[in-house]
Amino acid sequence: MSVREIINRNSKLTLAVMIVGVFTVLSVAAYQARMPSVIVPTSGYFSDDDGKTYFQDDASKIPPFDHNGKPAVSAYLFTAGDGKPFVGYLERAISAEARDAVITARRQLIEQASSRSIPDSSVIEQIAKSMEVKRPGADKWVRAVSPESRSIIIVNDSTGQPATAVFP
Repeated sequence: MSVREIINRNSKLTLAVMIVGVFTVLSVAAYQARMPSVIVPTSGYFSDDDGKTYFQDDASKIPPFDHNGKPAVSAYLFTAGDGKPFVGYLERAISAEARDAVITARRQLIEQASSRSIPDSSVIEQIAKSMEVKRPGADKWVRAVSPESRSIIIVNDSTGQPATAVFP
């Protein structure tokens, strides 16, 4: 039996399925139209003492920046079994030129998200290429796009289980 024959024999069922399908598509479209197009964090965590302590500040700041006479970098917070937040890793731009590139790229991403277009992967790549990461207490900063960065940005607790990220 062909699809056409099934549709002809079950015309009422076919009509009902089509109506439900159209209603579903319209409902999803209406829901997405009400959703905010861009959610930009307004604050982030930073550290000016190699992750021993952290503070909350404007998320639009691209580290390193001056904080009380010391260079501040992004601090990514996590919790483990005890629930106490700790700095899992630190992040900063590799140079002043890289900071400018990140500022421009972030602006482009926000514009793309506002227009509901798919973010340009080259813009995201520009941000990643401009940043470097390290664990608190480590001497060496590692490029965020290098293979070594994976072991830095994946943070586990003392039992080897993934730690939970903390957001402002």
